[in-house]
Amino acid sequence: MAPGLLLDPSKDNEAYQQEADRDDHAEMTSRLLAVVHRLAPPSQA
Repeated sequence: MAPGLLLDPSKDNEAYQQEADRDDHAEMTSRLLAVVHRLAPPSQA
């Protein structure tokens, strides 16, 4: 973590929130792909 972030809590919180959003998006995407893969015929998977 950059020292500058420790001096500005609002920036630190914003960066953390963006990181959390990326993690949530990746999890949602993987779940969606798993569902599509399960429902799709093998020829289209």
